[in-house]
Amino acid sequence: MSVVNLGVDLGGTALRAAYGHGVEAAGHFEVRGKRWPWLLCEPPARPGMAAAFPSLKSRLGITDTVRVEGVAVDPVAVLAAALSEIRDRVVKETDSRLGHTAIGVPARFSSRQRGALLRAAEQAGLPEVSLVSDSIATVIAHAGPEATGTYLVFGMGYTGFELGLVRAARGRYRAMGYDGAASPGGGLFDTRVLQSLLDALAGQRVAIEDQLGGESGWHLLRETAAEIKERSAAGDPRTFLSRIGLRRTSVYFSQEVFDEDIRRVATGSLERAGAVLEEAGLEAEDITALLLTGGSSRMPIMGALAEATGLPVERAGPMSLELGALRYASQLASRSSAVADEAPEPEAEDSPEPAVQAPPLPATLLTSPEEAAAAPDKASGDALDKARQLLQKGRLDEAEKTAREVMTEAEAVLRDIVARRTGAVPEPDPDRAPGPTGDAERLRARARKFFELGEFKEAIHVMHIAWERDDGGSELFAEMVQMHCDAAMTRPTIANFKRQEAWLKCAISHDAGNARIFDLLAERCFLHAQALNRTNRKTEARETLGDALRWNPEHEGAIALLRQLKPR
Repeated sequence: MSVVNLGVDLGGTALRAAYGHGVEAAGHFEVRGKRWPWLLCEPPARPGMAAAFPSLKSRLGITDTVRVEGVAVDPVAVLAAALSEIRDRVVKETDSRLGHTAIGVPARFSSRQRGALLRAAEQAGLPEVSLVSDSIATVIAHAGPEATGTYLVFGMGYTGFELGLVRAARGRYRAMGYDGAASPGGGLFDTRVLQSLLDALAGQRVAIEDQLGGESGWHLLRETAAEIKERSAAGDPRTFLSRIGLRRTSVYFSQEVFDEDIRRVATGSLERAGAVLEEAGLEAEDITALLLTGGSSRMPIMGALAEATGLPVERAGPMSLELGALRYASQLASRSSAVADEAPEPEAEDSPEPAVQAPPLPATLLTSPEEAAAAPDKASGDALDKARQLLQKGRLDEAEKTAREVMTEAEAVLRDIVARRTGAVPEPDPDRAPGPTGDAERLRARARKFFELGEFKEAIHVMHIAWERDDGGSELFAEMVQMHCDAAMTRPTIANFKRQEAWLKCAISHDAGNARIFDLLAERCFLHAQALNRTNRKTEARETLGDALRWNPEHEGAIALLRQLKPR
């Protein structure tokens, strides 16, 4: 029976696994979902404050039990069950015997945490297990076995950040320096967005945390905050809150304000790069690349902050941690000398967490959840005032978008008035079956016209408003989701990608159980990667292929192209 090796990324919100018979991944997948309590929930310190969501990973080896929905749970047992599931799936899919496993961990993981992780691996039945730092795993995946260079890795995931200085010399890797802390990270960004959302809703006298109730409600709020963060980072400042039951309400974060907030919170972490180099006796010109890895590092503003260091910046692929761990495991299994010099690696001390001195992140509710139905004139008036304020500040694009929203609503009301005066439209029938009526139907027709003209942005915007005014039928909702998908897959060019990807992500935020949208996201990412490859932007193409495989791990075209683009 053949032997398969395994690499695991011990992420804050999921476990990610890559497996293969050599240094290339034959497959990869994630272990996430509601049955896995990767994020815990700690009650807010006082009313009006957001709950805290520490990762199970951060409690590993620190405490014997954690609370999940009021029940005491052993973190080691949870992790052992997840690793056991990974083991069983890999063995089943490959019909092979499991050989060596390498698990990527933060360099700051203490000996207690590493010991708890190894106990979990032993309980899971993993036969040979080694730990490798996230920084070294990133370099192994990104640089390739024959590369020589000095890399500064900046990793920012859900829990904290780290800077790892790694020397690569033809398959040997040596850690030369480290700095890091448990904050800031993606979790902090989520919390700031969530607190802003709670404050905005409280201003409308909506205690949404009380309405949802319990840990499950808080987790839903955190997921909403994470969605808002991702959309805002991608340039989409408006997010509808249907996920938490506020179907007619959306929240708006100014792109400028959002980016500035990330800048204030995260700048201190990247400013430590100079100190890491100085301690190692190196200059900026000695660095081959500043590698960015981790989900939070993929925000465009983080790329801009990294470039401000003056170092050459490269983005590691989204699979870099699990792929690097797999290659490390394969090298150990073959008893190759091409392994990290540290065995075991020394623990690294956390530096004091940088003080976050940033004002609250302001959010705007574009539709009041209490007054939308009773006083649309007030909502429109508020929006018009907002458009005037944006115009005075010179923010023309945002002013135009807000003004057009008011115009669309006003035009619909005027048409309704004229129609009722002429008797062209009957009064609403309260006994009528749910479905689009009145201005909802007319807005749908207007959206269709925009779509026929190729004005997809306007079509989707108007269709959103039509859906908000729908009486609850599923027909218009289905058409709205389909319009997102059709627009996203029409004229798939490099220039259109970000906008089209955002439309598909918007569709999935409305219809999270629709597997077809996941497939379309994978396909759109694949088409973008193909286009990037044709223009010789191979690093970006590899990163985009990783995104495609996150949406659909079995996308054959993405798998084939990724193999073709692997550094040799």
